[in-house]
Amino acid sequence: MAYFLKAKNFKLKARAGFTLIETLLASAIMGMILVFGFLTAYSIITRSEKIFQQQALLANQQFLEQKLRFVLSGVSAMASPQAGVPSSSLFLTKINAADNPYVINLVGGVIRLSRQAGPAVALTNSRIIVSNLLFTRSVIQDSTTLEVAATLTAGAEILPLNFTVLIPIALP
Repeated sequence: MAYFLKAKNFKLKARAGFTLIETLLASAIMGMILVFGFLTAYSIITRSEKIFQQQALLANQQFLEQKLRFVLSGVSAMASPQAGVPSSSLFLTKINAADNPYVINLVGGVIRLSRQAGPAVALTNSRIIVSNLLFTRSVIQDSTTLEVAATLTAGAEILPLNFTVLIPIALP
């Protein structure tokens, strides 16, 4: 009878824990779950950064276009660019504006607006780099068109800025 009790206790002790194989399998499955979780989190973070850069580019593109259209409203004279000659700066005078002349140019990847002799104000934020800014003026009969082209960059995202403004008078 004592032998039977010893054998029964032995069987209970042998079944009390996990085997080495079970422990290794559980560790491997847990490791795969952790790796998948980290890869998914990294993918979400990089995708959200890309979306943030695209939104910043679009917001800056819209703001620049609105600001340039506002500056070009009520223009009485444009010293630069000359008709048919592209220029990287815009120099103009507005009708009945006390803070003439207006100058828009590109310095160090930032589009700047200055009025009269005042300090220049950045029209783009620090996350956006602008390159290849060109203003091209055309005179057709009794009106002037100004084409604006530039390239906006934020990280790996690139967005072209292209629009045309019709000025209903022929500028000298």
